[in-house]
Amino acid sequence: MKEYLKLYEGELIGKDLVRQNQVPYMVWWVKHYLSIGQPGEAMYADILEKEGRKDWQIRQALEAVKIYCSMYLGDSEEAAVTGLAPLDDLTSVLHGIDEKEIANELWHQVFGNINEYLVREGILLTPEHKIGEGRYFQALYIRE
Repeated sequence: MKEYLKLYEGELIGKDLVRQNQVPYMVWWVKHYLSIGQPGEAMYADILEKEGRKDWQIRQALEAVKIYCSMYLGDSEEAAVTGLAPLDDLTSVLHGIDEKEIANELWHQVFGNINEYLVREGILLTPEHKIGEGRYFQALYIRE
């Protein structure tokens, strides 16, 4: 992260994107944004508001993040607003793996881990192993 922040700082100064006295603050906002998991623009604004930031600080933070995202996550408006890089740059896509296969694998990894956690915590019982299919929850029903 430090490497990207140094590059970002250099770009702000070198391209004269903001006033010199704003540079440390712009870098701080991006560091803050990265440290909390790169939320989308609206969510980040909400987080800043809940932290008690002033309106001008929220505007400055969102501008800092927008500049950062356009530099390092692609020039698309979507990348600047959502904090998401284009899928074309994913290593798996570069290796020729179909995006649907990637999505399917991620789905199974995420929900498999969540299910394992729920079993470990005693919230759910271990599902039965089905021959040829494996072990998974078909559906969850919650009784009130």
